[in-house]
Amino acid sequence: MQDELDIDRTTRAIAEEAAAVMASSLRTAGPAYPWNELLPGLVARILELLPTTCEPTEADHRRLVAAARRCARDWVPLKEVELGCQILLACVFGHLWRTAGPRCCAELLRLSGRTAAVLSAVLGTVRRAYVEELGRVSAHRAEGLVISALLEGDDAAVLSGEAGIAFPEPGVVLCITCAGEPQRREPVFDEVPHEIRKRLGEGALCAPSPDGIRLIVVLPASSTDAPEAAPDARLSAAELVESCGAEYGRDFVAGMAYASGIGDAARAVREALWVADLLARGARGGRTGQVGFLLDLVPEAVVAERDDLRERLMTRLAAVRARRQLWTTLRALYDCDLDRGRTARWLGIHRSTLDYRLNSVHRLIGISPTSVRGIVLLSAGLAADSLGS
Repeated sequence: MQDELDIDRTTRAIAEEAAAVMASSLRTAGPAYPWNELLPGLVARILELLPTTCEPTEADHRRLVAAARRCARDWVPLKEVELGCQILLACVFGHLWRTAGPRCCAELLRLSGRTAAVLSAVLGTVRRAYVEELGRVSAHRAEGLVISALLEGDDAAVLSGEAGIAFPEPGVVLCITCAGEPQRREPVFDEVPHEIRKRLGEGALCAPSPDGIRLIVVLPASSTDAPEAAPDARLSAAELVESCGAEYGRDFVAGMAYASGIGDAARAVREALWVADLLARGARGGRTGQVGFLLDLVPEAVVAERDDLRERLMTRLAAVRARRQLWTTLRALYDCDLDRGRTARWLGIHRSTLDYRLNSVHRLIGISPTSVRGIVLLSAGLAADSLGS
């Protein structure tokens, strides 16, 4: 196959194609580097290695490490660095398959398999050098790399091991975000504020999401049997939410999820994100500063997935919803765990006035708001009202 190639022309063609793909596919690195200058030498080196064992030499290894370290210093995401390596090889073999003659098919298959085996080692070298440099520049940036991997479903275990970051096992994942509809939220967290980081105990991880809309925290868990029942994590979450409010002057909520270990962490992050969104949407009803697990939000979780159920609830409870005083009274009653004395004090009314309002609800819908059926129905209705359409 080498005899059939015009090496110089092939190198230029592959480099031009790869430069265009890099510029369009890599959001951070694409416009940052002069690909037309960098790629021809890399392509020529790859073509030079193909007829051999494809194993990089020590000099190649040093160049890989230097490139990975430069990307880390330039804050190019690791995912883009790895994708760039794969784009380059894809362009090389794509061009060869398009231009080589039929007799080269067997040789190209052999070279493709050999290169694929080497690629794993190359990406490992790049990843280690990148993580080491990132840790040298800023230990907190390495934490952010692990958090980003969890958010994107990447192999966070490998990254945490290479960065020397111990993941809390077991742990509780927190997703802190602003109250309000998800599509209306703006980036808030460009870094972890000093006051918030001071509140984190030993062994905790904390970093903003790449879009800056959420703060992801992983706290060591003190209980493995019933994490939702343990007060420590809830108290820590409430303190962090309060600190975020004081730092940014906004209302925040925190979704929580239990993670048995790093292998379970990506699922826990997804769950905490969803719970946080439920809490943030519900905060429109004035219940800001909330923290909670999924099991705390069973009515909200059910009605959030069923538009038809929300509509039927709103129709069924329309007579009560139309009387905002009664609706507000019901919310206060359930927020006070059916404690009538506390509810009356919260609303600033007499107990007899509260009883009159609850009796009015009973007359309007035919169910007592303090019966089991009434609590289930009205709790779901309040959740549907908070979540909106």
